[in-house]
Amino acid sequence: MRKVFLAAAAMVALAVPSHALTMLRLDVDQLARYSSAVVVAEVQSIEVIADEPGVPLTKVTVDVAESLKGDLTGETVLLSPGLPGAPDFAAGETLVLFIHSADGVHVLTGFQQGHFRVLADGETLDRAVPGLGRSADATSLQALTAAVEAALAGGGE
Repeated sequence: MRKVFLAAAAMVALAVPSHALTMLRLDVDQLARYSSAVVVAEVQSIEVIADEPGVPLTKVTVDVAESLKGDLTGETVLLSPGLPGAPDFAAGETLVLFIHSADGVHVLTGFQQGHFRVLADGETLDRAVPGLGRSADATSLQALTAAVEAALAGGGE
């Protein structure tokens, strides 16, 4: 467990901007190209992991319903840092996740930018990135799927 935590902490440190850095906004095309996997998944459970040293991590277990890119299937564990501005997760919600994977550890691509919530109607998306509001580049599940497919067809795999 310690080895996984340290690997995740290293990935998060590289992927997450500090308060002294500016985070570059990624559009859907960039998110798709930079991700190892893009999935539609339902959150099964959330657990805050406390370990020393470092930032607390949130362990989010999701059930992958559809893979738009990559080979993630079934139950998958995603690690998210417990930092201000990190995306929140709720059991039972459906999400579209852009995931970067290395050594069996999965984190969101672009920190909270790789997190799209599918609203109750099953089609509308909420990409409420703090400070940026809702995304104009993919407001529906259908539009996001088409944007990911277009990015991959353009050489993003």
